[in-house]
Amino acid sequence: MLGAGLNVRINAKDLKDAAMREDYVSRAKAFAEQAVRAEAEILALVEATVTA
Repeated sequence: MLGAGLNVRINAKDLKDAAMREDYVSRAKAFAEQAVRAEAEILALVEATVTA
């Protein structure tokens, strides 16, 4: 997920439409933040399971 978000941000610079570029980058950042939160929750659940 994070790699896909980086890909969007890298390629967005080539978009001529500034509004579209900002929308894509903003959405990619939001998805990345959501993925990081989900990863932290999953890792905490796994850690709690394996150390119980």
